[in-house]
Amino acid sequence: MRGMKYLLCVLMGLGGVILTVNGAELSDAELARIGHKVWVNECAGTVAGLTSWNEGEAFASLGVGHFIWYPAGRPGPFEESFPLLVRYLGEHGVETPGWMSGACPWNTRGEFMAAQEGERMEALRKLLADTTAAQARFLAQRMHEEDAIKPFELNDTWLSELPRLTRRKDGPRQARDLLAERGIALVIERHLPGTYLDGAAMLSAFSQPVVALTLRYDRLDNFWFVLLHELAHVFLHLTQGLRFDFFDEEDGDKTDRIEQEADDFALSALIPEAAWEQCLSRFVLTEEAVMTDAENLGIDASIIAGRIRKERNDYTLLTRLVGQDAVRKQLEASDGN
Repeated sequence: MRGMKYLLCVLMGLGGVILTVNGAELSDAELARIGHKVWVNECAGTVAGLTSWNEGEAFASLGVGHFIWYPAGRPGPFEESFPLLVRYLGEHGVETPGWMSGACPWNTRGEFMAAQEGERMEALRKLLADTTAAQARFLAQRMHEEDAIKPFELNDTWLSELPRLTRRKDGPRQARDLLAERGIALVIERHLPGTYLDGAAMLSAFSQPVVALTLRYDRLDNFWFVLLHELAHVFLHLTQGLRFDFFDEEDGDKTDRIEQEADDFALSALIPEAAWEQCLSRFVLTEEAVMTDAENLGIDASIIAGRIRKERNDYTLLTRLVGQDAVRKQLEASDGN
């Protein structure tokens, strides 16, 4: 899954324009529209927004794909993607200054911020503003080439394996591997501050289902529910041609029939309704009752605790059982990051 992480900014910001159901090659006009849309969503549509260096990070983030550029001698845990973009642009007839092929010329965020009006920053921004379509094509190509995702088949019988994985310590990581085996890419990325996006489901330009999770709430119960919710969109809606993409936010339309179908699918996949009605912990709100029910159902206690909290709309309950901060660290570790 290396290389997928920096694609989330595109996948979560496209609003469907890159996505097709037949895998047809995208035209330059379509890519220009894609690049512009991502630029607006991710960089507020400003030239200055194409160049950033976030506080607490050791690298610059550039372009519509937040391409990483490290200073000399300071390699980090993430793949350095800006030099790859520069090489790609050169191979496609775009002239770039020689200094852009080397290490980032600014050694610290302080130096980067102090150079906002400098000639190099101006040249960098101009290049990025002029090549948004090429950046979109580069991102799409990278996703197609790098992912170890097998061909997708419209067969949901394997979904019954996911609840069993909830009991394993590395369940989220195994779930991602299982999805890849079944032809579905699972993308994990930090949620964007000020947004309420939990997940998305879409078809890539190569007709590959993509599920993206922000882990806005880094909890096991939330991970499994949102994952199954997005998989419901894949099997019930995307593959039926009802829509090309779904972007699920906390304050989404609760009366939307399609979203209710996805919620019901996720709930019943994790705990069938008949089994849920037999759970003592629905009424006896103790950790012991939850653990007993979880053992009987063969699932992790976080699934039951999360459902109780959601149904009662009380997120102060059973806080020790929901697996707080247990997801992102293992998925990032499996990325080698």
